[in-house]
Amino acid sequence: YDRVTNINPGNVEAWNNKASALFTLGRVDEAIDALDKSLAEAPDYATAWYNKAGALVTRGMLDESLLAYDKAISVRPDYQSAWNNKGNILFKLGRHEEALAAFTRALNLDPTYAKGWNNHGNLLMTLRRPGEAVKSFDNAIQLDEGYYKAWNNKGSALVHQERLDEAIEAFDKAIEIKPDYVKAWFNKGHALYAMGYGEDAIKCFDYVIYLAPDSPEAYYNKGSILLRAGQYRDSILSFDNAIRLSPEYSEAYYQKGNALFSIGETMDAIIFFDRALEIKEDYPEADNVREACLKILLKEGKQHEYFFRRGMWQFNKGNYEAAVRDLDEALEQKFEYPQGWLTKGDALLELERLEEAMESYQQAVELDRELGPAWINIGALHLRLGDFNEAAEAYGTAVRVESSSAEAWFEYGQLMFLRDDRDEALRAFTQATSLDTRNVEAWYRLGTVQFGKGNAEGALVAFEQAIALDT
Repeated sequence: YDRVTNINPGNVEAWNNKASALFTLGRVDEAIDALDKSLAEAPDYATAWYNKAGALVTRGMLDESLLAYDKAISVRPDYQSAWNNKGNILFKLGRHEEALAAFTRALNLDPTYAKGWNNHGNLLMTLRRPGEAVKSFDNAIQLDEGYYKAWNNKGSALVHQERLDEAIEAFDKAIEIKPDYVKAWFNKGHALYAMGYGEDAIKCFDYVIYLAPDSPEAYYNKGSILLRAGQYRDSILSFDNAIRLSPEYSEAYYQKGNALFSIGETMDAIIFFDRALEIKEDYPEADNVREACLKILLKEGKQHEYFFRRGMWQFNKGNYEAAVRDLDEALEQKFEYPQGWLTKGDALLELERLEEAMESYQQAVELDRELGPAWINIGALHLRLGDFNEAAEAYGTAVRVESSSAEAWFEYGQLMFLRDDRDEALRAFTQATSLDTRNVEAWYRLGTVQFGKGNAEGALVAFEQAIALDT
């Protein structure tokens, strides 16, 4: 085409054909340029306008493509495919009545166009005219009995008319033609459940999951049926999968909350209602059940545990400011709560609010002198501040009250190493590696101390262990 257009730049058909080739190669912008050259020579070239409209659609330029289809139609008022595609664009733009007029015009020009009847039916469904939509889908099926999408769409229209038996027959026909058609299996599941056939509906959703394992909606629908059937723990598994696939699925969080509430896990249920409300603020169902749960906890004197659990959940999600707020609420209701002070300290530490973190840890150990993790973090904070004596005292307490903690021994060993107390460092790193044999850094430090004390053989063993774990 380059040769033809170079010899005769006015060869509009060559420019159009070149554009088609470029479009096929995915070079859309060049295709549009070629079509513009064709149209510059022949502004009434309907096919070029039509092709340009199609290229503009792939660029997401819907308004511009609509103008191009209008140009093609103004030149050729009987351009059936241009009318049909214009209808598609208007449909996407939400101009439904205009789209219906365009589809109707296309069908008047070619009443044997099965896809056109399907488009017509889909638009009627959007306009909430299911009775007329069924007729359009029937026309599509009459023209092409193997048109599985039309069978599925007819089924959906029949569901809206509450003609469920006929709807299932239509879905079955779509599945017969295309056994792996996910939408038909999905819609059949909904119809079966509406008819009261919960187990059969679950089988449909299970098959959807088999065909499309990344479908959160299938897991959600299966979970909803199991929940209503009283199979709460099984429903939780389904909702967990829905949430895993779609972390912003507010309904799945809400329904999981309902399932947890049903098995008496009130505090955990509230956390999931909270998450649903974070995603979807205007969610009265979730708000109402959450309030009911809070009243139960208040009556049982356990509201502080709810805020503590939610604070832990926020902490694990990395939402440290929110964690501090929740933990403050928990501690306001129950001051003598060492685990709450410890977790608050951890959140403050993540936020680099070191003085407040130290205060929280100190409060935790005042309430529970045996709380090893708090002593470890007190030691770490003193170490960051260069207070070696206070750090040594805190770490010493940590290894005394938490003698089975590899972390406590390792941190204590680090400090002893910095203070050049090699004997105590050796004791600490030996303990750390015996409690956690996969701690690369502890083995490396043990080797360093052994070597410094002249025990080359012991150092070699430790270094080899560190290298083996690190490769």
